[in-house]
Amino acid sequence: PVTMDLAGLCRSLTQEAAFLLGEAGVTLTFRCALPSLLIPGDPGLLQKLILTLLSNAAKAAPGGQVVLSLSSRSGRAVLTLSDSGDALEEGSLDALFSSGQPEGQIPNPQDGAGMGLAIARHIVSLHRGTMLVEWGEKAPVILISLPAGAQERLAVRTPEVQQDGGLSPLLVELSDVLPPQLFGQEGLD
Repeated sequence: PVTMDLAGLCRSLTQEAAFLLGEAGVTLTFRCALPSLLIPGDPGLLQKLILTLLSNAAKAAPGGQVVLSLSSRSGRAVLTLSDSGDALEEGSLDALFSSGQPEGQIPNPQDGAGMGLAIARHIVSLHRGTMLVEWGEKAPVILISLPAGAQERLAVRTPEVQQDGGLSPLLVELSDVLPPQLFGQEGLD
């Protein structure tokens, strides 16, 4: 882990993702009043966390809006993610952390593997943070709290295996949300 600027990471990822998600009909907004927010962490894992959350929110709000906010409270970085997706049925928050697919069945490409929030929760845990999912006005809101400032060393490592095949992590993570035209695949729906 290194000391890194979480506000800068969020800003750069949302700027890149906003254009691509706009092509899919999703509006992405980043809100942060801070010029920077230093935290100890693994940049690769935190990038994966943010992209996973953005991808899940974009899938939940097709043609809608996704808002990522970052603030600092009591020495902690607080990320909040909300979307304009449909409300979930009462008591279905547990379903957010499971794939909903029968064991051994391959999910539809548009549905993803259903592991996004479980992966996000694991990354947050590795950074000694907490992740809460609460009911918003319509859709659930995800709150993540991470230690900010100079902290003791964390036992976090980015996997050595290159998982994106040399492709942009942004395109890989958002691939099931984006229209095929962005990939030169016009006739392959």
